[in-house]
Amino acid sequence: MTRIPWKAAVCAGLIGQLWLCAQTTIDLRTQAKNVDFSQASTTKPNKSGAALPATCGVGETFFLTSAPAGGNLYGCAAANSWSPLGSGAGSLPTANMPGQVLAWTGGSWQAESSAGLNVSLTYSVIADGSCAEQSATLEFPWPTGSTITVTTPTQYCDASGGTCYALSGLEAIARVSSLGVATVRVCNLSGTSQALPAANYNLVPYGGGSTTVGISFPAITDGGCTTQSVAVPGVTAASAVALGLPAEIEPGLIVTAAPGGANSVLIMACNWSGATITPAPASYQVNVM
Repeated sequence: MTRIPWKAAVCAGLIGQLWLCAQTTIDLRTQAKNVDFSQASTTKPNKSGAALPATCGVGETFFLTSAPAGGNLYGCAAANSWSPLGSGAGSLPTANMPGQVLAWTGGSWQAESSAGLNVSLTYSVIADGSCAEQSATLEFPWPTGSTITVTTPTQYCDASGGTCYALSGLEAIARVSSLGVATVRVCNLSGTSQALPAANYNLVPYGGGSTTVGISFPAITDGGCTTQSVAVPGVTAASAVALGLPAEIEPGLIVTAAPGGANSVLIMACNWSGATITPAPASYQVNVM
């Protein structure tokens, strides 16, 4: 039997201790067994932040600090695709919710209880064949480019409220021109100048299920229109569609959408600017209602 000198044995022991001290990082997946954190002073099992990461792997979870209480936890169900988890998930719409206000939390849409938001706007005289627009700060910070629809007042009243009358020949579109700010453009096609006293314009958002389409309209003469057909799954001839406009559109331009048949939407742009314009290429959101 070979005897190990006592000095060698001591040195070997010291080396072993030094090696153990160097093991400062433990792989819980392979080196831990029957882990119980119930007595830990604090635990933070999820990554967290005010915005969802752009990429994720299946099985990852994330705590979204900017979401409403109860709707903070998200899971990665497919590569780079986050979905809300838990009891709060039921209140986060994943499809269109016509007539219901949706508040943007910074990372998700949260359903509210009323049917649309009213913004009070006043327009000075709008000449025939021209447009004017006004902006208003919204109660909720809807993101730029959100899909919203606008309903104009059924009648307008003078300053005293004693005389009310209906106006015809008006066409209106609305867009979220910046975070939490809506801009309503009204064009007058009545054949005569019109003034619009202070009145409420109803805005309704559509928070999910949109299809993004890129469109480059050709040059449009003043008073002229052009139409482009885009593919949108699920559309039928009987569908109603809502169009989300880009943050900026050329002055005097009105862009609307209508079903064009099976899986097709017609997007029409009309020019009431007073001169020929060529709209810049832009992305539009199409929602099937």
